[in-house]
Amino acid sequence: GTKAYVERIEIRGNDRTRDYVIRREFDVSEGDAFNQVLIQRAKKRLEALDYFEKVEVSTVPGSEPDQVVLVVDVVEKSTGEFSIGAGYSTGGDTSGPSVEGSITERNFLGRGQFIKLSAGGGRNSRDYSFSFTEPYFLGRRIAAGFDVFNRTREYDDYKSETLGATVRFGLPITDNISTQLAYNIAQEKYKLDDDCDPLAGCDISQAVLNGIAESPWLKSSVSLGLVYNTIDDMKNPHEGIFANVTT
Repeated sequence: GTKAYVERIEIRGNDRTRDYVIRREFDVSEGDAFNQVLIQRAKKRLEALDYFEKVEVSTVPGSEPDQVVLVVDVVEKSTGEFSIGAGYSTGGDTSGPSVEGSITERNFLGRGQFIKLSAGGGRNSRDYSFSFTEPYFLGRRIAAGFDVFNRTREYDDYKSETLGATVRFGLPITDNISTQLAYNIAQEKYKLDDDCDPLAGCDISQAVLNGIAESPWLKSSVSLGLVYNTIDDMKNPHEGIFANVTT
């Protein structure tokens, strides 16, 4: 038959999500030849974003016989989550009740960015973390993000504090295979309680004393991972395979 071209892409139903967040999932644009395979691939990508209850892609005739208009109809859904939980640990200096909560937004300001803020703690522990991911770094299909965290533990005679961060990048090889690179760095600090004097009989091990003497510690590492993912829905999966290898 006659070759058809995409006159324009019309997006409807996205009250919150920006147009470009939807358009960038298409490997076809205005003026390109109509390609059903690429359009179905884009539809699958949009569904995998988990921003929409429903995604429909249809065509209507364009202004010329050899042109078509792609119509993308979406039904948005809530992309924010709030969770809170409580627990109780036994044994050790940090035993006792604890509580934790987190706020997650998968489509921040309709820009497709991911953010998560978590906080928790108990009688002798406190944890805070923040994560951010930009799925299209520099306008390319490269995910870039960072995580920062602070962890404090109080023991009978000393306390520890860890402050760390991770910078990560994800690059797709195919639609189902991607590689991930991350750089991790953390500083650990240890401090004796003011009322603890080892010379006066404070019961603390030599290993802990050595660690305190050498504090703060700086640790860093680089990790490389390969991910294979054919899961149809990461939140409510029905079929597919997910495999992750990290070094």
